Amino acid sequence: IPILRTGLNDHDPTVRRNAAYALAQFGPVASPAVPELAAALADVDVSVRVNAAEALSLIGKPASAAGNRLLKATED
Repeated sequence: IPILRTGLNDHDPTVRRNAAYALAQFGPVASPAVPELAAALADVDVSVRVNAAEALSLIGKPASAAGNRLLKATED
């Protein structure tokens, strides 16, 4: 999980997109990455935003702190 959290801040959007996708596969176990995933909801790359939103939804209740950012991201 730590390396994937770092990947969410990479300069390459493909790395960010893949990191968010991989975190989604962990579900609630990825809850330590909620702050980075929440920040990724504002990424310039739409696929990063989509994967981050999916990851947060699969993390579930531990991701509730990102709720406001998630709602704002749906305005895209």
